[in-house]
Amino acid sequence: MKKEFNATEETCEHMYYTEADLVSFGNYLLSEERKVHVFENHDKNIVYDADVEAWKDKQK
Repeated sequence: MKKEFNATEETCEHMYYTEADLVSFGNYLLSEERKVHVFENHDKNIVYDADVEAWKDKQK
């Protein structure tokens, strides 16, 4: 994962993901671990912001 920062605003303007990042995220979406985090009343076919955050945390 590569970020491009704007030094004057101290914000992230763009985030680039490598092919390996995308494969890793796809594997996370298909994992048993994700099934535990997705509540029963949520559609498991939808990717939520929480999925992205959980995957990023796992990468640390």
